[in-house]
Amino acid sequence: MSDKALLQSAFEMLVGGLEVLKILEVRSQRIDYLEHEIKDLKAEFLQIGYGPRRPKQITVRKLFLEQIEEIFSLSYEALDHDPWTKDKVIVAAHEDLLKTLDRYDQTFQISKYSEPVIRFRLHTIINFIYCQLIDNGMASTDSQKTFFQCKTELESIITFRGKRRTLTGISDYTLWYKEAADESCPLLILEAKKYEERRFFTQLLSYMGIIHQTRIREKKNDTVYGVVTNSNTFEFVCMRNKGRYSRLTYYWRAGRISQDSIVSLLARLMREAAMVSPNTSDAHVEGQQASAAVEAEIWEDVESGPMGDDDDDDDDEEEEEEEEEEDRWCRKLGERFEDAN
Repeated sequence: MSDKALLQSAFEMLVGGLEVLKILEVRSQRIDYLEHEIKDLKAEFLQIGYGPRRPKQITVRKLFLEQIEEIFSLSYEALDHDPWTKDKVIVAAHEDLLKTLDRYDQTFQISKYSEPVIRFRLHTIINFIYCQLIDNGMASTDSQKTFFQCKTELESIITFRGKRRTLTGISDYTLWYKEAADESCPLLILEAKKYEERRFFTQLLSYMGIIHQTRIREKKNDTVYGVVTNSNTFEFVCMRNKGRYSRLTYYWRAGRISQDSIVSLLARLMREAAMVSPNTSDAHVEGQQASAAVEAEIWEDVESGPMGDDDDDDDDEEEEEEEEEEDRWCRKLGERFEDAN
């Protein structure tokens, strides 16, 4: 082969090589583009909830007291005496407070147990107590440390009849310390209800169980307090270590002694929230110690109860198979994104 032919052949090979490089470059760009697309799809995939599958929801309204006790390993302990009689009243029902509530009752005599009236009475009592605590130096003046929040959404992953479910509900009032985004920080749950029905107590216990479970999981002080009231009957609940809870009931219209007991008890719980609200992680330990000291004043020790569980659910087998198939599909798709990334 002549030199000219060799040069011609080499030139053609070079041109062919350049074409291949161009193709490879385009493919490389496409690969980069696809990689970015995969990353975006993966982020979107996880964002819309197809990563770990969220268990089906069940609301606290659909559960009975016995079911809530089983779900959260709760047990009731009756008190053989009133643990508050030995405690000094730190805030009493002031004459101005009593006069305001009496006048309001006279104005709305016919509808005194309607929800707006109940909430107004409760707001008046809570605001009076909180202001008294601040004026007497028994509560923090920093609103970021302790504050009340209305309509707080609470939820927890539970096991109900052998299946994982998301228990959800909305509490009327929660007294928070530290941050509202931290579900372990509510100290006091208040439910303002029109009727004195058993299911309202069950709702309160559900919310307390959610917070109690979160505290245990995060290894925090697991004491939680709750109140359910129609602004006349005040039922106080204390849930402590290992899930035992006790109850105290006072009646606002029973007279001045009962009114002082209600105000004093609410004041003690609000004061404790101020004492356990930590500014830093170091202060958290001090807050736990302070909390334990106040708890010793507030409620007697309660200990724990066992948990029974798991009858078969009434869901159809076909629905269960569909859920399992969807779970498998989601896992496979997630693995593909991981491999591609």
